[in-house]
Amino acid sequence: MKSRLWILLLALALAVATGVASIAALANFDAPAGAPAGQDALEKGGYTLAAYNGVIGVFEGDKLVMAADVPLEGLRAVDREEIARGIAVDTWEQALRLLEDFGA
Repeated sequence: MKSRLWILLLALALAVATGVASIAALANFDAPAGAPAGQDALEKGGYTLAAYNGVIGVFEGDKLVMAADVPLEGLRAVDREEIARGIAVDTWEQALRLLEDFGA
């Protein structure tokens, strides 16, 4: 049962992320100017979780691919500091797992 719930939540998160990415592509959306995190995080590739308009944004390179519904003000100070520096991950699944840990 727990496994089915996990799969359902992951599928839902991927569907939402795909929808957001599609809308952004159709709207010819550009991420805000400037890197969301330190240059080191961007050079590694993969995804970066960083602050974006008061919530956690997931970036691929310098493109915003998802703005999570996780307000930064609700996070612990240490977590806000990590997000401010940018958290680099290799895969989309790792990014979703971190968002879940932060309360998405």
